[in-house]
Amino acid sequence: MAIKNQPNVRSRSGEAFTGHPDLRAGFEALAPSTFYPRGTTLFRQGEPSRGVYLLLRGKANLSLRADNGRAMTFRNVGPGYVLGLPGAILNRTYLLTAELIDDSQVAFIPSADVVEFLKKRGDLCYEVVQMLGGELLALPQVVNQKVTRKKRTNA
Repeated sequence: MAIKNQPNVRSRSGEAFTGHPDLRAGFEALAPSTFYPRGTTLFRQGEPSRGVYLLLRGKANLSLRADNGRAMTFRNVGPGYVLGLPGAILNRTYLLTAELIDDSQVAFIPSADVVEFLKKRGDLCYEVVQMLGGELLALPQVVNQKVTRKKRTNA
């Protein structure tokens, strides 16, 4: 649950972003940021995508729920990370669950606004494709690592 609305807050220089600076600036301009406390779930795997969340401050855990119902950590991310991008771009459900592991400043951008922005800024679409590809290529590696660890502990 959001605690208070604040104008966009730019992250300190040097903090990582997974895409082009113009992409981040464009996303930041589309929505005011909101403070969320640690433990807030921004979205759950399988929910219809409503948009993307730009993590301006704080950290989030991205997890994937296995068939047996157990959650596997996909990765922990920090400021600048765009959460929920595959679902928003593809108009699908969220692929992962995003839970804040620190008090965080987050900007939410509705899917329609993301798509409209990218139509106007076609020069940034390659950046988005790279981000989507990186996310999707990492999924099998995470699953294989978890399966391998489980086999070792059961041996």
